[in-house]
Amino acid sequence: DNIGFNRIEDIVFRQLVKARLAYPVSKSATVEYLKNHFDEDVSLSKIYRYLDKLSDNQHEIVQGISVMHTSKIPDGHIGVLFYDVTTLYFEADYEDDLRKTGFSKEGRHKNPQIIPGLLVSIGGYPLAYCIYEGNKYEGHTMLPVVTEFVRKYSLDDFIVVADSGLMNGNNIADLESNGYKYIIGAKIKNESKKIQEWILAQPKVNCQMIEYDKGNGQRLLVGYTDDRARKDAYNREKGIRRLEKAYNRGTLTKDNINKRGYNKFLKMEGDVKVSINYDKLEADEKWGGLFMSALFLGMISAFLGMVFGTIREGLRGWIPFFVMVVSAILMCVCALFVKVLKWKWMEQYALPLSMLGGMFLAI
Repeated sequence: DNIGFNRIEDIVFRQLVKARLAYPVSKSATVEYLKNHFDEDVSLSKIYRYLDKLSDNQHEIVQGISVMHTSKIPDGHIGVLFYDVTTLYFEADYEDDLRKTGFSKEGRHKNPQIIPGLLVSIGGYPLAYCIYEGNKYEGHTMLPVVTEFVRKYSLDDFIVVADSGLMNGNNIADLESNGYKYIIGAKIKNESKKIQEWILAQPKVNCQMIEYDKGNGQRLLVGYTDDRARKDAYNREKGIRRLEKAYNRGTLTKDNINKRGYNKFLKMEGDVKVSINYDKLEADEKWGGLFMSALFLGMISAFLGMVFGTIREGLRGWIPFFVMVVSAILMCVCALFVKVLKWKWMEQYALPLSMLGGMFLAI
């Protein structure tokens, strides 16, 4: 009520906002939540009917209330406009006028989807939202929303902030032609060779920003943090392991891969031959190997204690010893296959095969 949403008198609106803040779940689960915790009866069909009403008739009212409240928080002035989009897919087989298949941020490229865009101010206070067809290029969604918002609320001193995926040469030119100030995420690897070499030559100091003057009123700010470096290293290692598993299974071919993510480390030769460049990964693999070796040796040590503790029980007590010997022999055979025949996929199955062989002997 203090924000001003009491202007909307529909009780369903209040119920949905209350449930969304306390327990954000599906519409169906929201019905159960309102009944169990507030003893409020609202049917699922009633919720869907109200959402249509909200979209068709109350959208402008909600936006006006949000903007009015937000403008009072940062000293009565909306000075920064953050814009971003996402994708929401549907478990449906067919498209319609809005739900279209396109590039999915969730990796569901075969499912119809929509593209919601959100405009917020400092602190994440919502200003406006939009919904586009699922096959629309996200770079074409920002300027219409920003331009309409600026016109509607007569903004004259503000900064547009967006990430690199929403920016291209045309968008930047349009921002400058309209006199908009902007901060955009830059794709450093798309910069000129001169700029890339300059960036790589700078010392990496945690939480420090450096500046490069590109001319024409454009400045490039480059930052570095140790936390981001560790995160990137972890994700890179995880991505390479995924590629290795696919390669060892034989499912990594030229027909079913793309150059997104860590597939950029793949090297394709001829029409069908795909390989992984291990030269760049040798240093990281040494650390991973030490961890796995330590884990395996710890398992063996615990097993040995059990083996030699039962030998004095007679022939039955020797069974764990024979299991250990057979398992060790099978491990050596698998290691021989990996080294001599270059069966790298065998590395994943050596331990399970040795354990199964030992258990078979015990039975």
